Amino acid sequence: MQDMGTTLVIWAAILGAIAAGSMVLGAIVGITTPMSNSTVGAMCGFGAGALISALALELVSPTVEALAQANVADRAEEIHHFVTLLVAMVGGGLIFITLDQLLSAHGGYLRKGAYVIAQHARNKSKRQADLMQSIGNSSFFSSMSAEMMHDLVKQLHPKFLVQQETLFSAGDASSELYIVRSGSITLTHSDGSSHTVERGDLLGEVSFLAHQAHSTTAVAEHGPAELLVLHKSQYEVFSRTTPSLPILFVNWLRNAF
Repeated sequence: MQDMGTTLVIWAAILGAIAAGSMVLGAIVGITTPMSNSTVGAMCGFGAGALISALALELVSPTVEALAQANVADRAEEIHHFVTLLVAMVGGGLIFITLDQLLSAHGGYLRKGAYVIAQHARNKSKRQADLMQSIGNSSFFSSMSAEMMHDLVKQLHPKFLVQQETLFSAGDASSELYIVRSGSITLTHSDGSSHTVERGDLLGEVSFLAHQAHSTTAVAEHGPAELLVLHKSQYEVFSRTTPSLPILFVNWLRNAF
């Protein structure tokens, strides 16, 4: 009896060492091996499931043991018990997932700091991708490399105009460059002539690059509009890190006019 107790203690120590060692090994692999978010999520889900299974082992093992040891007469009943157990486990998991999604949809996700950070990162990446897609077909951005365009989009911030709102008037100082993302802007010149700029077009670029006052008046005449704004200070910083940007502007202006 004492030998049996010693054997169990030894086995417990060995299994405990293996379990503890696996955590250290997993940490090393996680630090040294780059993994996608989906892979990390799948591994965390498997680990959580394994932990729950270990905690619920005493609830599950009697049913499995009874099925394995059942004779022919009792096997049908034990199979029924086992299937009921599986259905209950799957049903409980689905109920948990459904309720968790409902709570998250109504603001419950705020209780999960990691989820909030990950969701913000995904939304930010999606917004940048949408911005690049919405302005990528314009004559100016089509000549820009994808990497430069991606870096430039990070510098932009949105500005919204309601219908008939004035963006700037003739004579106003120019400190921002505008890109029309949606809607349209009507530019009126001093002689009374006007033209409309639409999605993907630059706005106020001549006065911005020449460091001069605006020579036109810009109004959201036909409806609300969304603009992307590049401030002069951001442009100067970006130009120092990307010297080809000013050249790109000059070439575009030469071809446009």
